[in-house]
Amino acid sequence: MKSISKIIGAVILLLILSPVVLAQSQNGLDNRAVKVNYPWPGWYIPVYCGGTHVDDLVGSVLVQGIFITTKDGAFKANYVMKGEGKSVTTGEVFKIHEVDKFISEEEGYYSPINLIGENGTHYVMILISDSSGGIIGFDKALCPGN
Repeated sequence: MKSISKIIGAVILLLILSPVVLAQSQNGLDNRAVKVNYPWPGWYIPVYCGGTHVDDLVGSVLVQGIFITTKDGAFKANYVMKGEGKSVTTGEVFKIHEVDKFISEEEGYYSPINLIGENGTHYVMILISDSSGGIIGFDKALCPGN
């Protein structure tokens, strides 16, 4: 099983290597913005229902987002991932919609994730991870209709 920290580390590496850097001015501060738009064929997430690990999904998503470093050194990130993933347990194919937001070095990432299966299985999770991408836990892990 791949660790989330390795996956998020790979995303950050891709973001550094692949994007176009733009100078922006916002509220009088010069910001450096990195816009990204690339496929990620190795997407992975453990799936929880309540506090129980019920499955793992592996798939491919398109990552679109922006990473900003302000003149005073603050870092902000927001990106959306959409695509398809397959259940390791059942083989069911899921539509993936994940939104990741970097809150701060202290608080890490906040990531609402919506997974809708072709057979009616549905998972809604909110992943909380530290600033290096290591999973802290799931703020919410629901299985509506299951």
